[in-house]
Formats: sequence, structure tokens, C-alpha cells
Amino acid sequence: LEGRVDVIEHLMALPDTEYERLRRAGEALAMRLQVRFPDGEERLRGALAAGVDVAPDSVDVILERMCAESHERRALREGGGGAAVDGQTAVGEGERAAAGGGASSLASSAPSSSAAAVLDAGLRSPFAGWARRLADDGVCMAGGAALLARVGTPRHAASKGYPPVAGETATDASLIVNIGQGTTGTREITGMLRRYAPGVHFFDKYEGVPRPEAVEELRQVHSTIKRCAKSDASTLNEKVRKQCSASELVPRIDAALRSALASGAAHLSDVPYPYFKREIAALAPNARLLHSLREPLSWVRNRLHHPSEPICAPPWGENASSWFAMRECLEAAGDGASAWQTLEDALGPENDAGRYDELAAKYAADVAYARSVVPPERLREICVWDDGLEALVGVRVHTDDGRGGTVERSAVEEVAQKRARKMAKREAKKALKEGM
Repeated sequence: LEGRVDVIEHLMALPDTEYERLRRAGEALAMRLQVRFPDGEERLRGALAAGVDVAPDSVDVILERMCAESHERRALREGGGGAAVDGQTAVGEGERAAAGGGASSLASSAPSSSAAAVLDAGLRSPFAGWARRLADDGVCMAGGAALLARVGTPRHAASKGYPPVAGETATDASLIVNIGQGTTGTREITGMLRRYAPGVHFFDKYEGVPRPEAVEELRQVHSTIKRCAKSDASTLNEKVRKQCSASELVPRIDAALRSALASGAAHLSDVPYPYFKREIAALAPNARLLHSLREPLSWVRNRLHHPSEPICAPPWGENASSWFAMRECLEAAGDGASAWQTLEDALGPENDAGRYDELAAKYAADVAYARSVVPPERLREICVWDDGLEALVGVRVHTDDGRGGTVERSAVEEVAQKRARKMAKREAKKALKEGM
């Protein structure tokens, strides 16, 4: 591009068909990098307009590495061993450019057929327009940072990274997984998405899901986790001890997650998916992850209507990436009865405000954990108490058989009107009761 902003503007203005023709011919570079990095094109324009080289750790290097990795994955799927080596070489060069201080020019991507193939692979991103992060002072984030600062627990460890994935990853190119905890509006979100394609909320309905039996094993695993969380490790009989052991339960968790993610459901929501954030991100690398949130103390008060749901127990939760990283705590403790406890037990018999704050802080830390373990372009945060279901407008919901659609504003507005009428009716009933 030789530092010419007018060339960028020309490419951005081309009709899609013309742009695609030029790119495939190797005559145009991938200028839609702002899809994956929202401020990427703006930074690039500024650097070129100022006549300076683009910083070695900025968009051009990131784009080069991303494309090379995509090319490598595609080559491995298609059985092209030589292409995989090329992909690894390209990644290595990108890393050296980032580390060595020399700017990697966009124009350095040679317009050869192999370069065009790399760009082609990199541009087919399932995450276009998906990223959304809530403001830290918004309704659902309010008080989280203060809770963590005041309560001082948990000792929020750095993310342990993704677990190793054995075998093929799940089929996930069109999948949406809500990794938000239960009682964060998950039912309302699922109800909206079900207007466009079949999905699963908790384990209540499998209607329209191509392979419902693929989700059923995860339901059994979730029941086992809750049973282990309620158990006392010192009084377990041999059968339950074996069911709760890490050697028995970790492979079951991995297999059940893989199965549910490949069930053909267009969207999955509610527990137990929030307990396996990093595992889902690893097993389904192309899935779009939705994260429904709620103000921490409000979440605790309402979540205790489900007192038997699990949370990591001390000391395992203190040293895990999150108090809700169930698999991580299980592996560290060796058995689920030691690794987990119920929310009711975590609150304690005294039921005092300090314990509420502590549990709310653990929830707030889990929100921070999700942001650390899921790449920003894959994560879309939503707060139904702030902007309702507005964050779903325009979201694509696809299925394996080609069904699905795009969430329409009219449908979101219809749900908002129903909610407003319900709230008005509730307030009128409350006022009548108070006046009696």
C-alpha cells in the first residue's frame, strides 16, 4: 500500500464482489481487519497518514499471524501436511517481527496464490461484529470492583489457559453458547433466540435440536456434580466416591461437553455451561460466546433460590482461575466432594451480609475471569436489566440444516413491551395491596 491512505479508502469503498475478485487475484490486501479488531483500521490510517511505520505489535502483525494460523488449521483439516509447515513458518515470522522491533509492512504479504489463500482463510471469521463489552459503571457491573477490593476474596489467580483438547474439536461454526451464570436473564435470552432457531436452556426443551441425546449426557454429568457438591468426602460410600473422583469425572465432563456442543443446537444457555468457560472456548474454537450478566449482589440474592448449585470450595477455589471453574478445582482436589460445595453451604448458616458480599465478590471475579480467558472478539456481553435484549438485535442464529435467521428489532421491542406491561401490572398490584 506504500503508506497511501487514498488506497485504503478506495479498497474500503469497493463493492463486495469487486473487492473479492481483486483479493483472490492477489491484487488487494485484507483491509477488513477492523472486523476482528474494531480500532484496527483507525490506528492504521493514523500511522500511515503520519508517514510512520506501523508499530510491530499492531494490526498488520496480528492480522498476518491470525491468517497464518487459520491457513494452518484449514490445511490440517484438508490433510495438507506441507501447507501446515508453511503456516507454522508464517506464524514464526510474525512472532519474530513482533519481538524484534522491525515493522512488518502490510505490503510485505506478497500477492502470490499462497498469500491469497492465507488471506482468504483469515477473512472468513465467524466473529464479525460479535464483540461487545459492557461499561464498568453499567447496571450489571455496578459495585463489582468495590466488592473485590473490600472483601479481598477470592485470590483471583491468573487464567490457567485452555486445557489440552484430545481429538477433533466440536462442530461449532454456527453455535452460540451463553456462558453467563443462571439467573442472569438466560431464559429470556433463550426465548428470543428460539424464535429463530432451536436451542437448549438448561435441560428444559430439546424441541427441534437435531441430536437431543447428545445433550442428555451433560444433564447426567450436571446431576453428578451437584450430588458430589452436597456430599461429605469423609462419609462417601465406595460407589459415590468413584463417581466423584477426578479420574472418573474429568473424562465424563470432557466427553459430555464435546457431545453437547456438537448436538446441532443453534444455541446453548444456562448451567452447566458457565462452569466450563475455558473448556468450551477450547473445544469449540469458532463458537460465539455470549455472556449474560447481573449486578453481583442482586445475582446472589436471586441465585440462592437454587441453593444446590455448585461452587468451588476452599482452599481449591482460592487457587483456581475462578470459584466457578469446576473442572480445574476437581483436578486439583482429586474428588468432587472435596473440590465443590453448594451455594447454600458457601453462604453459611449465619446468613449475614458479609457472606453475601463474599459470594458476590466471587461472582464478580468470575466475570473478570471470563474476560481474561475468552478472546475479546469472541465475547459478547449482555445485561437485560440495562438495555433489555437490544444486544441481540442483528445477531445471526444458524443451524446445521440451514434454518435460522437474524434477530429482528421488532421482536425485541415486542418482548420489551410485554415486560413493561408485566411490570406495570405488578406495581399496580403492589400499590393496591399497600393501600388496603
